[in-house]
Amino acid sequence: MAGMLPFVHGSRGRFESWSPTFKTPETITFRPSQIILAIAFHLVDEGICASVRESSCVIASRKLSRRIKGLRIARLKWEGMTNSERLEWLLLRSQIEIMAAPDGSVTLSPR
Repeated sequence: MAGMLPFVHGSRGRFESWSPTFKTPETITFRPSQIILAIAFHLVDEGICASVRESSCVIASRKLSRRIKGLRIARLKWEGMTNSERLEWLLLRSQIEIMAAPDGSVTLSPR
């Protein structure tokens, strides 16, 4: 994604789009970097934090890439979820933990 990502603290536009890939009309696939950005987006969108630290996104994405190739979900199931349910699904399936900082930002950390 070009330019700043306002939900990623310190972002200089180094991340790709967080939008999932549609391999088939029935399936949505998230690559590790997309998982991290989707989590960051939903954390801010749900009002859980003001931003997510960029350095933690980079580290979490690298570690996640070593562990998994991505996550898949049925398109109908994803479309039937609320944003908070999507965030919960992403966190559980990717095994990413969130840690709040005093400045209102969040750090992401793989378990």
